[in-house]
Amino acid sequence: MLNKLLYLIIFIISLVCFTQTLLIGSFIFGKSNECSQIIKKTMIDVFPSIYQKGLNSPIFYSGEYKCSNKIDIVMCNHINTFDFMIYLSIIREYDDRDIYFIAKKSLIFVPGIGAVFASNNDFRLNRNIDDDKKNIISTIKKIKKTGRSSIIIMLPEGTRYTPKKYNASIQFCKENNLHQFNNILYPKMKGLWIVCNSLIEENCMGNIIDVSTVIENMRKCEGYIKDTLTKKLGNTLSVVTTYNVPIDGMIMEYNNFKNWFIEIWKNKDNILDNMLTKNDINIYKKVDCNIKYSTYIIFVLTISLFCYLIYSTNGIYIPVSFLITTIIGIVSFNNKIKM
Repeated sequence: MLNKLLYLIIFIISLVCFTQTLLIGSFIFGKSNECSQIIKKTMIDVFPSIYQKGLNSPIFYSGEYKCSNKIDIVMCNHINTFDFMIYLSIIREYDDRDIYFIAKKSLIFVPGIGAVFASNNDFRLNRNIDDDKKNIISTIKKIKKTGRSSIIIMLPEGTRYTPKKYNASIQFCKENNLHQFNNILYPKMKGLWIVCNSLIEENCMGNIIDVSTVIENMRKCEGYIKDTLTKKLGNTLSVVTTYNVPIDGMIMEYNNFKNWFIEIWKNKDNILDNMLTKNDINIYKKVDCNIKYSTYIIFVLTISLFCYLIYSTNGIYIPVSFLITTIIGIVSFNNKIKM
């Protein structure tokens, strides 16, 4: 557990150093979006090492990851607090494009992570589809204006898996005569439907890339921070599946889209049912833990700059910088929902 805590502390300190130095400075030059993407890519470069060495859980993957030259959607089942490191580590094996997250707006108040979300074109939502529709559409227009092929990451379950939430999902399915899943929660599809339709209307809809993940010793268990830090995880296994989105009138109607997507979710459930264990690990590839030399240099320089700013201001820089990033997050979010 001490090793896990050490790596977690290193991750938090590193992220805070990046956001409270480089990111704040980028706003002066109007380059916050570009800077936040650099921070994302730099942190993603160390995620495989933090997760596999820190949490002592090697990541193995198989399947087909087919990126397009447009905007692809990467979907994942939400199994624990640190699962973002899993799917980002797998994406890193295939893909180096800009990444945009769909997340709840409250994340803008989380030190480090919140500043990154507040500074660029990530989707920051109220979790009320009627309120968020305009936000989603305007954000996609902004992403398209960058002129770059990119990735949008979504978690269709809307919340991380727990036995209690799973039982509630099963009860909901029974009451509404819906398909019941064995390993995942019934998906929330209206947000995904709006995203897909908006991408189609902007002529930039790529593929849907699904990552199905299980952790050997935590299948169908709670995955909060305390659970991840105190339990022996075992191997982490992921299967990647790519789907072509039908670019026609079928997907424009919600009921048609829902029927189409449920088949994808059923296939995901079937994959998780039959996910191979460590006895069959040879068919999987292991995620690489090597960190680029340039990443080491960026880390050293950024942490040194942050320490210098703290020292030269007798510690005042810490509360001031956090206040600045919080204000930026609130203003950015409010401006976004008014668009």
